[in-house]
Amino acid sequence: MREGIMYGKIGVVALLAGAVGLAGCGTIQSVINGDTSLTTLETQVQADAANLCGFLPLAEDIAQIIKENDPALQTPTSIANLICQAVTSAPTTKGKFKLLAPGGNPVILVNGLPFVVHGTETK
Repeated sequence: MREGIMYGKIGVVALLAGAVGLAGCGTIQSVINGDTSLTTLETQVQADAANLCGFLPLAEDIAQIIKENDPALQTPTSIANLICQAVTSAPTTKGKFKLLAPGGNPVILVNGLPFVVHGTETK
């Protein structure tokens, strides 16, 4: 019986450690609650996207994505990952985006609707 209690305590400690780790991350909910500024979240998305795929999205577009409050896009990393899914890893002579708007910017789906993300290539 003591063995089961010990494993239970270890599980609770691991769960709490994970929750504390996530508490420092900016999320859409943290912006709504006033715990994180919109600018902080925009900066995190820009840094993540630039590192992941070499694309620096405009802060204004990130703000609009955040305002849409898509359940699948609640963290900077999830937003950056979606943006980077529209960007290929192999550059071509016409740019490196898979799904392009007429102006040459990547298109993502936010709440099931197409959204053009404006920005610049960094790599």
